[in-house]
Amino acid sequence: MYDPFIDDATASSQPLPESYWASTITETTQFSQLTEQRNCDIAIIGSGFTGMSCAHYLQQQQGVNAVVLEANQPGWGCSGRNAGFVLPGSGRLDFGSLCKQYGEQPARTTINEYYQALETLEDLVQYADAKCDISTGGYLKIGHSQQAFENLCRGTERLPEQFAEQYEIISAEQVKTDFIPGYASFGGVYRKAGQSLNPLKLSLALANKLASDSVPIYGNSPVLNIVKTAQGYQVNTPQGTLTCEKVVLASNAYSLKNLLPGLSEKQFPVLSSVLVTSVLPQSIADKWQANLMAMDTRSLKYYFRLLPDNRLLFGGRGAITGAEANTKQSQLKLKAAFDRYFPALKQLSTDWFWSGWVSVSADDIPHVLQSEQYPGIYYATGYCGSGLAYSCQAGKRLADYILTPEKVPQSPVYQKPLPAFPFSAFRRTGLQLFYAWHRLVEQITMK
Repeated sequence: MYDPFIDDATASSQPLPESYWASTITETTQFSQLTEQRNCDIAIIGSGFTGMSCAHYLQQQQGVNAVVLEANQPGWGCSGRNAGFVLPGSGRLDFGSLCKQYGEQPARTTINEYYQALETLEDLVQYADAKCDISTGGYLKIGHSQQAFENLCRGTERLPEQFAEQYEIISAEQVKTDFIPGYASFGGVYRKAGQSLNPLKLSLALANKLASDSVPIYGNSPVLNIVKTAQGYQVNTPQGTLTCEKVVLASNAYSLKNLLPGLSEKQFPVLSSVLVTSVLPQSIADKWQANLMAMDTRSLKYYFRLLPDNRLLFGGRGAITGAEANTKQSQLKLKAAFDRYFPALKQLSTDWFWSGWVSVSADDIPHVLQSEQYPGIYYATGYCGSGLAYSCQAGKRLADYILTPEKVPQSPVYQKPLPAFPFSAFRRTGLQLFYAWHRLVEQITMK
């Protein structure tokens, strides 16, 4: 599997991963390769939700000529691999942590952006007329200890009032009886309005709609390098070139490591893996909250949702390197974690397993910025594994940055420089030790 931490190039013409989402697709559109030299105003690198959202909002402005470049085909990257959780958040910092680090008003602005992301996603779904299996079963954040549960409650209560009122405190007994049969916890917080969807269907619908609206999308066109010119930039692919005034780097964790000098030391591509089980017996599925999304508060965060066809999707941090991502050993590790979480469901088989890269920032918040070193190059990164809705908002704000920068809110997400990781060359060694320790703790505490 492509490894942005190691590989010097992105292979093209790769098929979609063999995921549950891919099994639901009957038709895909193959976008042709860039094989010429052409001019445009803005080159967008990456056809994920960020890139397509940016293209859509740029397209709404008359006379803006944007072109999208994709290393493979739309949906190949994280936009077609994620778990489909539609949530108001990104990064890892809750409202209280944002207040402590940046002050109350910047924290309120940031949280407001996260909730506006839900509206932006809905706008894109309607624009593309996407039939992407949207379901509402709510989102349950579960405390794995009494302290974690109390922290969840306090965090919810601290939210601005219009957001805090969307959450309900759920007791440990309610978790077991009303949401997840027999699941042992200390309680949680529940957001009834939480939605889920099929991300690959949305990704393909957006790409097809943009193409039908005359936004050029080129597939199998990995970017080799970006060269500064007197007029702007030259973006080179294996068979073609774009000459443009501005560049949007929307490939996030999939970005080639030296594409924008200095960026690779400031974002950390980390693997997340997902399995989907065989169908739950109807007698068990009937006891679950329908279409529920959930995650607990352990350091190794596993997340899960009940799919509309009564399969369980279960995901969490995966292997360390791309070479290990989709091995049988990685699959068995994730299944072992599933069995610890749901010992009564050990008999379920793993019918699909796949992996994808997420981008982690050193300060645990996403960043949508213009490059300080290369003016005219804009990027979004650091969603920390919770970016489905926010990646759409990031694309919208990238368009604002380019056309109407006065619309960009005053938030650390949009103004704070992206910090570098200390000892960045040893990030993977540290991650390996972190995983090993917390998996040992998890195995001991869940026995």
